[in-house]
Amino acid sequence: MAKKGSTDVKATTRSPLTRERVVADALKLVDREGLDALTMRALGRELCCDPMGIYRHVRDKDELIGALAESVWAEIELPEGRLPGTWQEQFAEAFRLLRNTLLSHPNVLPVMFTSGAQGPAALERTEFALEILIGAGLSPHDAMSGLHAASCFLLGGVLGQVEAPAESWEEAQVEQVMEFYRHLSPTDFPSLTKVMETGEVPNPDDSFERGMDLIIRGLETLVPAAVPD
Repeated sequence: MAKKGSTDVKATTRSPLTRERVVADALKLVDREGLDALTMRALGRELCCDPMGIYRHVRDKDELIGALAESVWAEIELPEGRLPGTWQEQFAEAFRLLRNTLLSHPNVLPVMFTSGAQGPAALERTEFALEILIGAGLSPHDAMSGLHAASCFLLGGVLGQVEAPAESWEEAQVEQVMEFYRHLSPTDFPSLTKVMETGEVPNPDDSFERGMDLIIRGLETLVPAAVPD
């Protein structure tokens, strides 16, 4: 009787299976084990349910991955109204928000700009960023080009940071890499040796800020000059 009672308690305290719970647990699984680990059978174990029950909430794995990516887009909190500051500051801050979210879910990166790019949350955030650039005076074409350039820069930077985070390196490993570059021939690699003579190890945060600054400076040249009164 005690065994039956304990089972009943477990059954009554377990959350009902909903689309939101399916997507949330799928994200937990991917965060922990990667996209390749996401199967309906594995998700069924995560949810403590028959895998066939998942199909009542998502049509197939492709729809599940799209919903999972959409849920990550939705984590990027948009402010009510505009971000503070100049359009340059607003655009940089919008990409900081995106970067922080991507770094929280690095295993979802491969599908963020494919499967999840057409969902409502992704479209709202794309609209938000484009509005900043078009509001600054850029043409729709230049605004979209600038957004695409910044997105590609961000995606590459986050992928690089996830694959080889600087903080995971031992000091000896960093010194070993720097020593290799210090012994390059200044004749064959004059520019590279000049850079490496500084002794600076690239910091992901600093690299992001510097890169965004360079992109924004380029976009500034596309803003029409103000017509004097």
